Amino acid sequence: MPTFKRGMATAAQVAAYLETGLLCIDVRVVVCRKNLKKFMTDERRREDRVRLPMEARYEGLSGKSNARVYDISSGGCYIESLSPASTGETLRLEILLPSERWLVLHGEVVHHEPGMGFGLRFGEQSNSERDVIAGLIEYGRGD
Repeated sequence: MPTFKRGMATAAQVAAYLETGLLCIDVRVVVCRKNLKKFMTDERRREDRVRLPMEARYEGLSGKSNARVYDISSGGCYIESLSPASTGETLRLEILLPSERWLVLHGEVVHHEPGMGFGLRFGEQSNSERDVIAGLIEYGRGD
């Protein structure tokens, strides 16, 4: 029986396995729940996100970890990391900007996908931090 990991299979490939019966019914339920969770998460977002991968590091309850920002908005970002982070945990995040300078932000983990990463909602930001984030979003959009 095949095992699919994030990014390994297209929807058409998964559908083909579902049609042949090679994927069990429990996997179908998990896929549906993940899609529902993603839909619900997307609906709660107030800001548009821009895919803009950047190197990052963060410090939380489990210590310091290297990571990668996957996407960013004015209100938060998704961080790809194998290191653990707990929902509700407050982190200090450092993002390596395209200018090779570090942007330091603080935020709260709002959801966590073990072994993949987590969503971070930014805490209070200074005007200069907001300006830098707005510039990153423009840069990511190609404006």
